[in-house]
Amino acid sequence: MMQGERLGRIGGHRRPVGRLVGIVLATVLVGTTAWSARELGREARGDNRIELGSLLAPAGPEDPASGRKPGPVLYSRGLPPLFPAAPNLSRRPRFISDQSLQTVNGTIDLARPLPGSLARDPGDAAGSLGATLLVRLAPDRGGRGGVLERIRAAGGRTLAPFGPETYVVHVASRAAAAALSRSQGIERVIPFGPELIVDGRIGQTPVRTPEAAASTRLPLVAGLFPGVDPEPVARDLEAFGATVRSIEATPGALALIRFDLDYDRILTVAESVFGLLRVEEETVVIPADEEMSAALQSGAFFNGKVALWDAGVDGSGGGLTGGQIIAITDTGLSYDAMHFSDTFTTAGTPGPGHSKVLSYLAVGTGDLQSCDAPANGGSTHGNIVAALAAGNVTRFGIDLRNNPGWDRAFTGFAADGVARGAKVVFQDAQASAACAGDFDQVTPGNLFDRMNEARNLGARVHNFSFSVDGSEGLYTLDDINVDKFLRANRDYLLVAAVGNQGADFNGDGNYEFGSITAPGSAKNAVGVGSSNYPNEPINPFDPVSALAPGVPNEGLNLLSVFSQGSTGRGPATFPNRVKPDVMAPGQDTFPNLYVDGAAACRSSDNDNSETTNGIECILDDDNDGTSFAAAGVTGAAALVRDYFAQGFGDDGAPGGPGVGTAISGAAAKAILLGSTQFMRVSPAFKFDLVQPRFDKPDILGRFNFEQGYGRVNLSRILPLYSDADSPSGLILEDQGLTGGLLAGQTFTRTVTVLNPAEELRVALAWMDPADLSGAGALVNNLNLEVVDHGPNNLLGDSDDVVYRGNFFTEDQGNFDGRLQLADPNNPAIISEDSNGNGLLDESEFSLRVNPALRDYRDMHNPNEAVMLSPDPNRDGNPVDAQVFAGRKYTSRVSAPTVKSPFETV
Repeated sequence: MMQGERLGRIGGHRRPVGRLVGIVLATVLVGTTAWSARELGREARGDNRIELGSLLAPAGPEDPASGRKPGPVLYSRGLPPLFPAAPNLSRRPRFISDQSLQTVNGTIDLARPLPGSLARDPGDAAGSLGATLLVRLAPDRGGRGGVLERIRAAGGRTLAPFGPETYVVHVASRAAAAALSRSQGIERVIPFGPELIVDGRIGQTPVRTPEAAASTRLPLVAGLFPGVDPEPVARDLEAFGATVRSIEATPGALALIRFDLDYDRILTVAESVFGLLRVEEETVVIPADEEMSAALQSGAFFNGKVALWDAGVDGSGGGLTGGQIIAITDTGLSYDAMHFSDTFTTAGTPGPGHSKVLSYLAVGTGDLQSCDAPANGGSTHGNIVAALAAGNVTRFGIDLRNNPGWDRAFTGFAADGVARGAKVVFQDAQASAACAGDFDQVTPGNLFDRMNEARNLGARVHNFSFSVDGSEGLYTLDDINVDKFLRANRDYLLVAAVGNQGADFNGDGNYEFGSITAPGSAKNAVGVGSSNYPNEPINPFDPVSALAPGVPNEGLNLLSVFSQGSTGRGPATFPNRVKPDVMAPGQDTFPNLYVDGAAACRSSDNDNSETTNGIECILDDDNDGTSFAAAGVTGAAALVRDYFAQGFGDDGAPGGPGVGTAISGAAAKAILLGSTQFMRVSPAFKFDLVQPRFDKPDILGRFNFEQGYGRVNLSRILPLYSDADSPSGLILEDQGLTGGLLAGQTFTRTVTVLNPAEELRVALAWMDPADLSGAGALVNNLNLEVVDHGPNNLLGDSDDVVYRGNFFTEDQGNFDGRLQLADPNNPAIISEDSNGNGLLDESEFSLRVNPALRDYRDMHNPNEAVMLSPDPNRDGNPVDAQVFAGRKYTSRVSAPTVKSPFETV
């Protein structure tokens, strides 16, 4: 591996407002009260130690007849865990209390004896360089500013926040530590020991070669506190025998040091070297349709519409404004194939004058080659991802009707990506020689740098269709830098695959929680899971249950199942930060277009030059995975940006007063979330032996760990004057580029519904500051509330109906489908039953809130939604209607908490 690199895993006129699809967006300076932890996949043992397992299971080669690459074989190391079990360390807490401390290794109950080095007297931690301590403020502190001043007066220097009312502080001496402990307004002072710094899964993730498994010298990466000079830290690491491979100190990013170190010195280094915020192991990063374009625009592919394309919204700008630019970091691009060639006969040179590829950069081990040559596997993961997002062959007259490679197709689909008019900035992060191995791998390096490079080249939407080995259920250094970049560059959006690591290890038919991988687990990224395509037959071999073309099936199943697992299942970090955010097609169960899985044009060689074999369009299909689902949503995000840039946001027609409008990343994210189509499963599926069963195939509560808000379907949120089936109206409040709410402020908007036959959707998203505690918790907490004014149409009366963001199920504790009427371990949690009927209520539409029973508010996720329907249970009887003609609805976004002193984190 070259110095400074790491391996990664790919795996015309106005219409009246009827459906008021309100998108309320804000970014604020701060906020939070609740913090998430994570699942480590560890099991308690009889010897009172924790065995650090991996969610990756060893896998042998697949049947060569499948034509797919075999899965990698994984080797266990046999290294002992770094930390012994602690009775008060919870790997998967259901509820978080004021006495909880969220850490990279789980939740610590501060009311009980502390584990390991954290139990020492704070003064004992002070050496010649002083001591780094964790300081928890008392609830009656009387103002944070005064307390932080007293910390300074006691000789302390605040390094960073570390959870609610908790800060990492450095003191110069034992006396200063003692003074800090006695300071008014401080509740607790404990050493900032290795248990808070070192990821306990280091050394426990299976590796790809027996040589790596036998080695006790591990590749590590350390994240430093903001403002700490990395050069002295690197020298200190070398003094303990580390080999420093690179120092990455991009302004605005979390500084990283990549180094190799003997396993038995890791805890000593964490104890002795000042400036270390987090130490993680560097593991491999592996890459994780034509039907896609129609599915994401209309929710169907059998005779599905491409209404946005028909209206001129395809990413090109429609002649009204500059087109969209999508960035992709992956294994390589084939621009000697028609999706991305400059002309019909020439590949061209990437650059401003190229018709599709604005830039082709080598990063990490990338060599600007593809993997298309038969000796290299004959397929390039990055090329498929790019083609699904922005490929375009119809400009050369290629479609499914006249391409010999697809001559069996029976529809008129064009073989284009979702944002076919967009251009691409591509970062090649894999050498072509690696393609011939048993699995793809990428070396993206610092993800902050990758996004920064692409943004400087004009990109505003970025795709990461890879996942980091061993990062399931974690909030990693990669996640931190992703969140830092998206917070600092608020016109940018990252779409990331959540990984293909879902698995049923014990064979009970239930896919285990906590298999979301970085960077799809970042708070601000749009994490995408994979579904089957809409309109799939329930059972393609059963003519009775198979669906006819044009008949929508709203979701064959919740998760795609691949040869090496299934789409990642949430939470991203425990107890309940929900991922995936959205779903998109990533797998065919039956080749309904005679094109199986995600498909693209490829060439037959690696050289990206037409001088070898000319410009080609060879069918590359049979591709499944969250990588390709994320590619589709990346294209959809570009369509959303193009929609507003062309001025459609005014009345659903191009050329409105908003031509040239650039929306924030938060706005694009909120629109994607608000567009989603909840995927129900037909009852017939429960008896279908062709598809694997899932533990909750009939789950009814939206915003769950299997599908998030649902599958992206832009026809449910973007009005088009040219499409009678599109929504009647859209209101966008985008504060994402200009600021947002401060603590205690509220944004309010009232609308009147004109057409009660349409849904009312309100979605909120914000870019949250990174959480340095390792828990991936909210730093800013916004609350969304929608109030139905009731029959008298007066706000504030007893007939008001209140809906709160993300409240689609009463099972908010762990989304396991069970109503918890009492929790003996948490007496304060009396019930999750919001209406007192003793039943578990859940719906794809919002549940009304009864504050007298349970005043639910989401304090875990940086996005919220309220979705109301004229017929929530879809039985044709409007008795349960939530939308009424002439009724007023008030949306409120409030900001209860601010932590602006640490906006730099």
